Amino acid sequence: MNLDSPAAGDDELYLRIPGVANVSWDRESESVLVEWLGWANSAEYVALLEAGLRALKVHRGQRWIADGRSKRAIIKADQEWANQDWFPRAHTAGLRRFAVVNAHSKVARLNSDEILSRVDIRGLEAASFETLEEARRWISRA
Repeated sequence: MNLDSPAAGDDELYLRIPGVANVSWDRESESVLVEWLGWANSAEYVALLEAGLRALKVHRGQRWIADGRSKRAIIKADQEWANQDWFPRAHTAGLRRFAVVNAHSKVARLNSDEILSRVDIRGLEAASFETLEEARRWISRA
């Protein structure tokens, strides 16, 4: 796995995996922002979710935007790990709103819908959108 560490002094970028995703803190919406660039293998998927969780904790955040327009499908085992392990830990860390910008790929879009439909955590709102602007508006409302 080829992970680029954030540049020294860059406290907004938490992880860059070329061709896979960037994980940063979005000041505009006060949320973790995952910008999907392609497909993630299991190690990369775990690394990017854990980097986002670290950003959530550092900023004492409650919001997450997954910009999945260029996302590819996530394998079933990784979906299950996220639903059973990661989402509960993220919620405990403060996650309350989770916005997904829909993938251009129909398979990836169905995959994201399936992941969101299985998240069953009281107090966690999740919604999907067609544009990043719509997701930011929704995630930022009080």
